[in-house]
Amino acid sequence: MQQLDERILELLQDESCASYRYIAGLDEISASKLRVRERCKVLARVGLVEALSNERRVWELTEKGKRYLEGNIPKDEFPDPWADGKTPRAWWQTPS
Repeated sequence: MQQLDERILELLQDESCASYRYIAGLDEISASKLRVRERCKVLARVGLVEALSNERRVWELTEKGKRYLEGNIPKDEFPDPWADGKTPRAWWQTPS
């Protein structure tokens, strides 16, 4: 889980849903649209957010995401979203 992930989840808790473009344009988010979109996809793989359409441009917080923000699900209980080997594991890991 990265700091950007936490910010995205908190924003979705406040906004109910948002596009990755909207999220990237906020002052408190210092990430590109591409980076925010990538992180939303990662968060979706572990069930914390879900896309409102097939285009995956607008995201909302899931019930699991709400429980996580309430402190009811520890970070270390999430599965590795890239265990299937299809995407680089580095996207999930916190940068050094």
